[in-house]
Amino acid sequence: MDALRNTMTQAELVLVRILGFNVNVELPHSWIASILYGMAWWEQKGVPPDDTELVDVQIKNVARLSWLIANDMVIAGLVDREPVQAMAAACILIALRESGVPLPAKNLAEWADVWARSSASRVGRVQQLIEDHVDIDKCKRDCSTSNCSKDIAYDSQ
Repeated sequence: MDALRNTMTQAELVLVRILGFNVNVELPHSWIASILYGMAWWEQKGVPPDDTELVDVQIKNVARLSWLIANDMVIAGLVDREPVQAMAAACILIALRESGVPLPAKNLAEWADVWARSSASRVGRVQQLIEDHVDIDKCKRDCSTSNCSKDIAYDSQ
């Protein structure tokens, strides 16, 4: 039985190599956590937020919704189309808008440059891509249910 399992595993690896599948895809979730942590740090004038203290409810809602949008983006197969930082930033932008939280910058170009390490036009394209393929209203409903009641950790492990 072990020989059969090893043969199947080797055959799968050969198939993956032949077809050129990229099985190492960076996901936007760690970037979402890092960006939101940085934004919270910035809001507190350079004082890092204590993970044990109560973080602003609006930021928690933005974090939850961003996370759910990123999950649905992964399910829709959008993760390898654009840089991961731009994907994370687009998820956060959508979540900010849907939560009624203003953009914490003078304009989108400034925010995208600082937090997404990308241009505003690229983040805008990714945002449109997400909105075309992800049901944002479903994510909002999911975020308001008890399934989304756990806090998102702000570490980027």
